[in-house]
Amino acid sequence: DKREQFGRGDPERLAHHAFLFAVGFLREAVIWEELWPDPSQGEEDQSVAASLATTLTCFLTQCCSEH
Repeated sequence: DKREQFGRGDPERLAHHAFLFAVGFLREAVIWEELWPDPSQGEEDQSVAASLATTLTCFLTQCCSEH
């Protein structure tokens, strides 16, 4: 399993990359409005918004809890 070959890395650097990920998505969502999750558009957009929030939260909490 190649998963064991990858380490978590420096928490400060990981937080910086997570921030850049979030900023990049927000920039694209502002430029291309259709990327922005719209809860009024149904379950699919609600699912995208929830997934983005969960991904960013888990990324930050897991990397920080291991160090």
